[in-house]
Order: sequence, then structure tokens, then C-alpha cells
Amino acid sequence: MCRGVLGVLIFQNRTRELPAHTARRCGSLFRDERGSTAIEFGFLVIPLFMFLFGIINTGYYFFNQHLLDRGVEEASRRVRTGESQKLGATIGAYRNLVCNAANFNISSSNTGYGPPPTSGLIDCSRLTILMQNAADWGGIQQQNCRTAGNQSQSTGNANDTLSSAVGTQSRVVIITACYSWPFAQQLPFAERFFGSEPIIYSSTAAFRTEDYQ
Repeated sequence: MCRGVLGVLIFQNRTRELPAHTARRCGSLFRDERGSTAIEFGFLVIPLFMFLFGIINTGYYFFNQHLLDRGVEEASRRVRTGESQKLGATIGAYRNLVCNAANFNISSSNTGYGPPPTSGLIDCSRLTILMQNAADWGGIQQQNCRTAGNQSQSTGNANDTLSSAVGTQSRVVIITACYSWPFAQQLPFAERFFGSEPIIYSSTAAFRTEDYQ
């Protein structure tokens, strides 16, 4: 009402003062601050929640990285000492070992080579394992978790013996675990900044196997 009255006066190019009751009503309206907090919160709530979700997902990313590092470290130790090779483990069983170790699913009654849990801290279906061995470090090639824009497939076949990929004793071995994390699918607005492809991160262990035979 106050704005309409002022607009009419300006349009008519008149300088007369507003009626007293209208002036009092306009003054009261301009001084009224009720609801200002709700309006300010409305402006801030969207970036606030985006910031909070960003912190949560960043922490989740580093937590997954720690789990993956743990799984690779435990599984690589068994290859370095020859335990997995002497047991005749397959490549598929070794992948299970990495996933079980990452999910804290190894105990005195569970060696870790069996099927991983259907639900765990990391999704084992998104995990691939790259392995190679050589007589010396000069024979090792760079391993990339992304091939032609997609996550690289695991080395060999699941039923192949692990020794076919990592060799036997006194061999230089490099093992890389690749894990895809659908970040953009979990946070829809993140697709604008990171694209729709999953984030792929990795954990690598390089060592020479012991003279275990």
C-alpha cells in the first residue's frame, strides 16, 4: 500500500505529503523486522548444506582411501612372504583377501580368501586388482586404473593361480588396487563440477618377494 501510494504521488509529480494515517502505517511497516531472521536463513541454508555435505563426502573419500590402503597392505604382506603362493591361492581369492582386509573381515577363523561380505565399508564389486612382476625394477611398467576412460579390469582371470601374476620367490612385484566411487551420483549438484563419471582412486604396493622356498 505504501509503495503504491508513493508511486502514484511520484507519477503525478505532486509534492503533497501523505495523509497522517498512511504515513504512520508506512513508518510502522518500514520499521518492522519480524521474519528477517527466516529470510536471512533462507538465503544461507542452501550453501550451508552444500558445504556440510561436501565436508562429509570428503571425509568419506579419505576414509575409503584408508580402507583400501589397509587391504592392499595386508594382502601384499602375504604375497611378499610367499604365504598366498604356497597356499595355491587364485587371483580371485587374492581379490577377496584385499576386500576382506579392507572391510575388517579377517579373523582367526577366517583367513580372508573366501567370498567378501555382501555389504561392507567398501563395495567389493567396484574393486579391481592390477598385478605384475619382473626380475628387477627396470621391468616394471606403470599401471593405470583408468583405461580409455573406464576403470581398468583386473589382471588375469579369477581362476588363474596368483603365481601367474606375481611370480614366485625373489621377484619384484607391484600390486595396485583400483576402486571407483560414484561421487556425483551421491551428490547431484557435484555432477556440475566433477562430471558424471565415478571417481577412481588407487592404492599401490611395490616390493620384492622373499626367498621363501
